[in-house]
Amino acid sequence: MSLDKKKRPAADKVDCELAKRGVWLVKVPRYLSEQWEARAGQDVGRLIIKPPKNGKTDVVFKSRLNVARSEQKDDSQDSSDLGTPSESSSSNGANVVKKGESCEIPTEHNFIISDINSQTMAVLCEDKTGLNEDADLYSGKLNIEGRVVKRADCRPPPTLGYLKLKISQFEKSSQPKRQIQQIEKAEVKFKPIAIHMESVASCLFITFCICNIPVY
Repeated sequence: MSLDKKKRPAADKVDCELAKRGVWLVKVPRYLSEQWEARAGQDVGRLIIKPPKNGKTDVVFKSRLNVARSEQKDDSQDSSDLGTPSESSSSNGANVVKKGESCEIPTEHNFIISDINSQTMAVLCEDKTGLNEDADLYSGKLNIEGRVVKRADCRPPPTLGYLKLKISQFEKSSQPKRQIQQIEKAEVKFKPIAIHMESVASCLFITFCICNIPVY
């Protein structure tokens, strides 16, 4: 495959219709980005911009991931509680809450906003929906989604639930992918065979020759 086929033709143009639109460049924690990617196209939260105080604007992001998760837990708990005593259902509900607190994602995150004065950045999007099998060989349609006017850091609150979440992440990352297992004896993959098929065939041939039996 030649390199000329991978290059963009000179006739292609970049759509700059939204080049003047201002966008924010936000750095979010990994657990939030994973949840957002898993729920692409869905409502993941609300951005609340409060009036400025002391010359600074407070921006708070309220996530809806825990709301959807609690609704799923309530539905599963209601289905499991059918025909069970009230005492057992209350104990099961308490266990669910305790289990969820260890890995609960914070519902509110603060945005630390800063201006971008010394840099010029833009969001470039590439659409390869019409290429199908040739998506790896050819470049798609390019368009500019906007220019970056603000930079923000999404910071979670220092709560006990967030600390438990970080501890669980550290424990998972510290676990080795491969573990050493001690065995008492060596594993035999190929079991030995006393009489092979070649030996049986040769013995039959010798027997036929001795008895003067014609071999066909």
